[in-house]
Amino acid sequence: MSPRVILLTLLFASLWTAAAGATDPATAARPLPPLTEGPGTAIPAPPRATTAGRLRHPDVPTAYSPAALLPAPPPVDFDRQIVTVWGLAGQPWSTEAVSFEDERARAWMHALHQAYEALLEIPLMEGITVRQALQMNAGLKERLGMVLLSARRTFYEPDQTGLVRCRLEVPFSGPVSLRSALYLAALRPQPQEPLALLASWSVLATATPLPDLASGPAVTRLVLDLRRTGFEPSLFPRFFSEHGHLLFQEAQIPGPERFSRPAIRFTQDIAVATAGKPAGEIAYLDARVAPLAHRDVTIAAAEESLFLAFCRRLAAEPLGGHEILIVHGNRRFEGGRLPRSAAPTGEKAAGTGQPAGGGRPAGGGTRPRR
Repeated sequence: MSPRVILLTLLFASLWTAAAGATDPATAARPLPPLTEGPGTAIPAPPRATTAGRLRHPDVPTAYSPAALLPAPPPVDFDRQIVTVWGLAGQPWSTEAVSFEDERARAWMHALHQAYEALLEIPLMEGITVRQALQMNAGLKERLGMVLLSARRTFYEPDQTGLVRCRLEVPFSGPVSLRSALYLAALRPQPQEPLALLASWSVLATATPLPDLASGPAVTRLVLDLRRTGFEPSLFPRFFSEHGHLLFQEAQIPGPERFSRPAIRFTQDIAVATAGKPAGEIAYLDARVAPLAHRDVTIAAAEESLFLAFCRRLAAEPLGGHEILIVHGNRRFEGGRLPRSAAPTGEKAAGTGQPAGGGRPAGGGTRPRR
């Protein structure tokens, strides 16, 4: 055998081994160990290259990594006031060459469809969702399309599976956001109908008189602790008095300043209530949630004066840094049948001479007839 044939055989064998190691899932998914330069110094491993020669984004899980087995977070995040969805495109099983720009366009279109479905399921307030508001006003559909087309999108290079990912983020607040579209299109279902979906700033929406501005240290954050209730966040939560009067809704803030920042924020961490504010600018109010309305908040009668004074200052100065922070929980209601309650042994039921527990004897027999 000639030396030329031997060299070609060895070269072909080395290329075949390298290709098999790059496509092996067990080898490709194993991260590279960090390089140590000295005691206490670690150099992070370089990013792993894909089969296409591009670098994979470290935050995007692959089909073979353990992060791909974790449940995906919900697209609607009320704590961050944003909707985040992912679009996928690519044909890893196809051998035909497809343009990368076409795959990016397909991934963006897939993300738009996912975001539109997520927006329709967002609760507008108690008893109505964005999907139901869309049926009442046809102009809202066009505005939602404009919001989706102007949303921020981020593309990622194809990974080992050959899929192109697109992340789409739709904010709740801003000049072109979900709240601005709902403010402009969902205030009135139809021009000829006087009934409004949201509270209007031009008409006083409550029969309770507004007090004067509170004196003393200016309160810039109201904290409502609703962790032990079944409160559920919504875009425009309503605040009622104990007599059923509407005290405040975010739609009552006049002017275009209401689009810039959210006046009502949600969180599940009680530590956020004191973050970034001195103690003199934070006030805690007593509130509760109605049993049949999990998205409406009822303010205690003793706190109505302070709440109305704060809302008046919030409407007068939308950019003054005032906000209402609702701390809610994420517990789920347990399903199934409730256990039957039983009184302690030996006690007698009130008003009867029989022992508690249904009046049956301890032996489990039937009561004798007289």
